[in-house]
Amino acid sequence: MIIRVDPSFDPLYSFYYLEGAGMLPDVRIIYDPKPFRAFKHTRDYVAMTFEGIGKEVRKVIIDFGDTRTFRKQVYDWADVYAKVNLTPEDFDMYGKMLPIGPASLGIRRLPKWIIPFLALRNFLAAGSRIPSVAEYFSSYKASLRRLKYDGYREAQASKPDYVHFVSTLWKDDKVANDNRVHFMDAVKRAGGLRFEGGFAPRADGQHFGYYPYIGAAFESLEIYRQKIGRSFVVFNTPAVKQCHGWKLPEFMAWGKAIISTPPVRMFPEPLVDGEHWLLTDGSVEDIEAKIRLLQSDPELHARLEKNARAYFDQYLSPNAVMKRIIERAGSAL
Repeated sequence: MIIRVDPSFDPLYSFYYLEGAGMLPDVRIIYDPKPFRAFKHTRDYVAMTFEGIGKEVRKVIIDFGDTRTFRKQVYDWADVYAKVNLTPEDFDMYGKMLPIGPASLGIRRLPKWIIPFLALRNFLAAGSRIPSVAEYFSSYKASLRRLKYDGYREAQASKPDYVHFVSTLWKDDKVANDNRVHFMDAVKRAGGLRFEGGFAPRADGQHFGYYPYIGAAFESLEIYRQKIGRSFVVFNTPAVKQCHGWKLPEFMAWGKAIISTPPVRMFPEPLVDGEHWLLTDGSVEDIEAKIRLLQSDPELHARLEKNARAYFDQYLSPNAVMKRIIERAGSAL
């Protein structure tokens, strides 16, 4: 099968799906501007065509934007519209929609020395459709700092006395900020846990009243991976604009015991409370109770870790996502 990719794509999250396509047998990836002349560079989605499923070319959009919104003309173009932050209402209303859940890790797919050449090559192929040259190249630059996908296959054993947490402090999402503060307070109240982290300092220096919860400057992704790997428990809550957030697939890939407030966006299959994660109402008291439950029940803790990783492998890994998209494209014939 040949997968043609719009060369104006944003690599930071598109690389994840290209990684999945490259993991499948008998797939060839070609960056070709011709089928995508109606598209401009965007940080919300990547456009592709699939050749080899049937006699007709199938047109696919993979939308990894934070919001539930989408461009109708792009939806109309596609045969399959695979979306990360999809709501049940959108799924019911729009028949081309395919929920792929929080499958949107920013990875570095290629060796570092190749990425600048790919950026230049794709720019020369699609430069007239790239409104902001600086934004386009900044995404390629950002991808250089990301982990390769192999970094999400290397799980570490958690430590029963350590919790690491680092998060963005949002200007316009008090609910997410407060839920994360409640988790930090709950860890400190539960006892027997050494807490490290906090909100990452903002570049503009603002703290919006959360100054006591500001942590150290963000370290490298490799150090972050190691610390999250050792963490006894991790915390998830819908992020800005109620999106899944990229921390959730990281936690699941690394097989962490997750405490989460209820999700708003869809998953490919529902996560089960007590099997894949523990749900909380977000209060300090309830989060603390969930932490103490995990401390008192090693079997539950181990089950959550195992099932989180198994769910990721089955539904959210790059190859699993691309297989499902290809199957849906075939059924759309």
